[in-house]
Amino acid sequence: MTDTPKTRRGRPPRAKDDQAVRKALLIAARQCLAEKPAKSVTIRELAQRAGTNSAMIRYYFENKEGLFTAALDDLLATGMMQKTEDLYTLAPRQRSLKLVSVFLQQHREHPWLARLIADEVLNSDNSLREHFINGPAAMGAYMMRGYIEMQKADGYFRQDLDVSMAAVSLISLLAFPFIGRPVVKAAHGIDVTEIDIAAWAEHTVNIFEGGCR
Repeated sequence: MTDTPKTRRGRPPRAKDDQAVRKALLIAARQCLAEKPAKSVTIRELAQRAGTNSAMIRYYFENKEGLFTAALDDLLATGMMQKTEDLYTLAPRQRSLKLVSVFLQQHREHPWLARLIADEVLNSDNSLREHFINGPAAMGAYMMRGYIEMQKADGYFRQDLDVSMAAVSLISLLAFPFIGRPVVKAAHGIDVTEIDIAAWAEHTVNIFEGGCR
């Protein structure tokens, strides 16, 4: 007897549920990654947290790594790039504050990202690392360099500023407090998940622009 779409193994019961199940799995992946290293997260745990079964992970993402890379891609599509599309319309100072504020807010809202970078990108050599470098990291570098070029074109940053070096410096200022959160909190008494975003953005922009103008 031929299986119908409703009973076929590994296939969602109704097409209209596709996006809901997929979204639930992406949320489950982010939650799990915020709590433990990717290698410690099991497919069963992901499925249970999403309220579905393990077959759905294979159906939508092929495997656990595919789900994690999809979580990265989803954040890239709906995060920094989308929320900074209007940078070119802003005055130079507002441009800096907007870019920095969005970056800080993204890490505040998605603590799993910093943990994934620390566990899988900096300390491992696997498909997640390769995907991050070729995806989010590459797009972030493109965006940072574009921002710095805009600031130079407006005469706001000095013309001899090395764009690539400046981009690395800014990414370091923004990312390290989150990736090194336990050390920052223990050594300096600062928890970047609790500090006021506007105050932190103002501080970061003042430090960065002080070396670029």
